[in-house]
Amino acid sequence: MSSIEQSLVVVGVLLAVIVLLFVKLRRDEKKREERFLREIRGSYGKDPLREYAPGDMEKIAGYYRKKGTEGFALDDITWNDLDMDSVYQCMNRCFSSIGEEYFYDLLRRPKLSGEEIEERIRLEDYFEQHKAEREELCLSLRHMGKIRGFSVTEYMDMLYDLEKRSRLVHVALALLGTASIVWLCVDARTGILAFLAMLGVNVGTYYRQMGRDRAYIRCFLYLVGLLEEVKRLQSKRPAGLETYMDELGRACKSFDSFRRHVYLLKTGQNLTGSIAESILDYFRMFFHVDIIKFYSMLDTYQKNRGQMERIVEIIGLLDAMQSAASWRCWLPYRAKPELGGPRYQVRELYHPLLEDAVANDIDTGGGVLITGSNASGKSTFLKSSALCAVFAQTVGAVPAREYQGGYYEIYTSMALRDDLGSGESYYIKEIKAMKRILDRIAAGAHVLCMVDEVLRGTNTVERIAASTEVLKTLRGQDTICFAATHDIELTYLLEDIYENYHFTEEVREDEIYFSYKLLKGRSTSRNAIRLLALIGYGEELVENARKRAQRFLEHGTWTEGYPIQ
Repeated sequence: MSSIEQSLVVVGVLLAVIVLLFVKLRRDEKKREERFLREIRGSYGKDPLREYAPGDMEKIAGYYRKKGTEGFALDDITWNDLDMDSVYQCMNRCFSSIGEEYFYDLLRRPKLSGEEIEERIRLEDYFEQHKAEREELCLSLRHMGKIRGFSVTEYMDMLYDLEKRSRLVHVALALLGTASIVWLCVDARTGILAFLAMLGVNVGTYYRQMGRDRAYIRCFLYLVGLLEEVKRLQSKRPAGLETYMDELGRACKSFDSFRRHVYLLKTGQNLTGSIAESILDYFRMFFHVDIIKFYSMLDTYQKNRGQMERIVEIIGLLDAMQSAASWRCWLPYRAKPELGGPRYQVRELYHPLLEDAVANDIDTGGGVLITGSNASGKSTFLKSSALCAVFAQTVGAVPAREYQGGYYEIYTSMALRDDLGSGESYYIKEIKAMKRILDRIAAGAHVLCMVDEVLRGTNTVERIAASTEVLKTLRGQDTICFAATHDIELTYLLEDIYENYHFTEEVREDEIYFSYKLLKGRSTSRNAIRLLALIGYGEELVENARKRAQRFLEHGTWTEGYPIQ
């Protein structure tokens, strides 16, 4: 066989491989599309499927950190008191990394006016009522996918600050690799040596470069996929979303070149492990097409950062709203909030994370003091009430039958702990947490605050004296304060400015039963000592404790002749 015949055989084999490669890719793409659609339809209004690894929430918070202290946001104390990481994980049904980061930021920033909330409610209603359009959007979002390991929005900032790099070396290697293939076709015997030499050099150089830039390239390629799906959405132009589609179209014009030859830039994106995709990976390694493309696009990206940020914001909003719509359908029942009134009114409020949660009502224009024993439901009610306001001012849907409230800055002081690292005691942390609320009230903010056991970190006399004055201050003109306490004395000292409510329990034989229903008036139950006996404490210990309590109630002292300390 002559050299020409050998070359023709090689070329024929290569062409056959390329044809089979693209046929396989199209078949894999169709199967993936069908799988995504089944996933989208099966997950709507159901429990979220997302599993969280350690560190995931830190990455998801990237967009929030990027925006910084822009406007009012739930501070770390309030976020942790309300266990908002768990609440977010319960609500999050986003299909894209951008949507997840945007949704986290949205939940941390309750709005203090109604225009944005009304638009969010409109979008949620739209996605709930327009199944076909919602599925089309979710399919594009699912194609965008999620990047594990880092925040997309934070890496976008890093890309903006990344120094410009020359792509000449990679272009030269790609040309030399192409020359070795041409040589192989002309003279197979000597060309194979040149081809193998360039294969070793190009793959080695590729891995060294990717070791430095892999994360940047992954983020960049994610944005390329985002632009591709935005174009796909625009072609569908779903009715009801025209304004967003038009704005996306204008912002995308500066990035048209990004989508050219996008199939060459899919390194690490949605790989199925197929032979076809493996061959494409080797093609990238040999010709460095993804690295060359990355460098050529970096300059364009840095010049048009504002347009890309707007694209991310719109896609994040749409993904977050379809997620919120799915969460709304998952709730047993929900209400559209009425915002702007002077009172906090809610009917059949429940905590969304609790199965078979007991619903409660509350209607107040100012202060609420809640008493009751441990585990009776005080803290859960405080959290549920705060969450209602957060949901009302973020996603415009609350877990209740009815909700009326104002536009509040929401603060809590509930689940503080000693900080051994900083050397701060519980009491120091507590009074600092209370001070931040008092400062906002003094500044004239409209505050909704939840306080669990005011100043519990100090002795009884000073606690009651200081708590009385703190709670009086928290009962400002534009403040609604819910406070839980074990100190019955406060219910008398503050009864002119705080409404009294309580939770109670019932002890039957050797069991204790909690109703978790909020009742009007102060608590009258005294079961703490009896519970010692139920748990198995000695009879003598329990009886002595009972006698001491009775003596104090009769004489106001713990030991005759000695006042309470």
